[in-house]
Amino acid sequence: MTAVSPSPSLRKVLRASLVLLPYASYLGFLGILVVTLITCQAKRTALDSFTGRALLLIIGLMVLSSTVAYSRPEAFLQLGNFLPYFLFFAVAPLVFHRIEHWQQAATDLVLTILPLNLLSLVEYGLKSPALPLAWQTIPWIEALRLEPHRGRAVVTFDHPNAFASYLVIVFGLGLGLLLSQLGQQRERTLLTRQNLWLLAATFSCLIGIFASGSRNGLLVAISQIGVFLLLTRINLTLLLSGLIGLVAVAGGAVLFGVGGRSLSDNWAKDPRTGAWGVAIDLIRERPWLGWGPGNYKVLFPPRTFDPVNYPKMFHPHNIWLLLGSEMGLIVTALVTLFVGYICYRAARVWLSQQFPPVENGVLLAYGLGFWGCFAYGFLDVTLFDGRVHILNWLTLSGLWFFGQFWKSKVSPD
Repeated sequence: MTAVSPSPSLRKVLRASLVLLPYASYLGFLGILVVTLITCQAKRTALDSFTGRALLLIIGLMVLSSTVAYSRPEAFLQLGNFLPYFLFFAVAPLVFHRIEHWQQAATDLVLTILPLNLLSLVEYGLKSPALPLAWQTIPWIEALRLEPHRGRAVVTFDHPNAFASYLVIVFGLGLGLLLSQLGQQRERTLLTRQNLWLLAATFSCLIGIFASGSRNGLLVAISQIGVFLLLTRINLTLLLSGLIGLVAVAGGAVLFGVGGRSLSDNWAKDPRTGAWGVAIDLIRERPWLGWGPGNYKVLFPPRTFDPVNYPKMFHPHNIWLLLGSEMGLIVTALVTLFVGYICYRAARVWLSQQFPPVENGVLLAYGLGFWGCFAYGFLDVTLFDGRVHILNWLTLSGLWFFGQFWKSKVSPD
């Protein structure tokens, strides 16, 4: 942490840039890049020495893996999916250097997701087989229905799974913020206008996840609701909201499928198991430094388990198998320990109740948000969508901040 605070205007730019990501991604990334570079001008980061050195070790091993990669140009190119985000992770706590800053950023992300989720419901309806035939023949609707991922909403994303992955992170942030309100408001004052918008925006994420057709996203959201229900037993309003959300998403999935797909559809023939097998074989052949970042997709075609239906695949649909096959077991172990250490410290602080209830709720928001990222990684890899990846590292940076906050206080603006 640092006693020197960056300009409040940088914080406003970063908040606005994060909000813009799902709506105007290039403008959002430009703002994040500018804030990150300006903050780095003093050649320092927020990280403590242990975390900083661990991150540098991981970076060094990733570069080493790239130098011995099967395709070195591809490997060094794919480092772009990691190194800039590491830098953002390291400087974000300099910009958001107070708990209320992290609360504001999370609130921004949750409240502004509502229009996107409503748009996803419209897209889902237009792609539905139940749409009247006369409407289906309207040129722009017909073009929409013929796009890849038929029946599944993507809205402004390139893939419905990336959309769902983004939503489970925002959903976790929203659930934690709702719990944070319990720390400062009694039951009768909970239903303020702002809190009602927060409640609506949070649970609208379930609409978007359903419309995306992501069964993985559905399972992650259910796990987040489970935690939410365990922690809201004393508040009738939030308890009922969680129960209604759980029943709605589970009942809708059973009755209508997820985004037009049955829950049981193709589970037995899911290509993930074949993709995992290819990754495991690659790890066996090069266990220590891997084949280089981005090289899974290069090596997959001659090893494919189904040349007709799956002639190529970009990743093994599991983040640990991706890291293991592309960068080796050493990097995989170090990244896991690095993330685990940050999460452990944050969880220790939350369990010790060192913060007042409001601040503890904000900490839980980033914990549930990062759980969305972590759990989604078991069955898919969405780091190739920069918007999702920024939220992954934002939530982890938030957890680092809370874990470090008790050691050193920042000066007020």
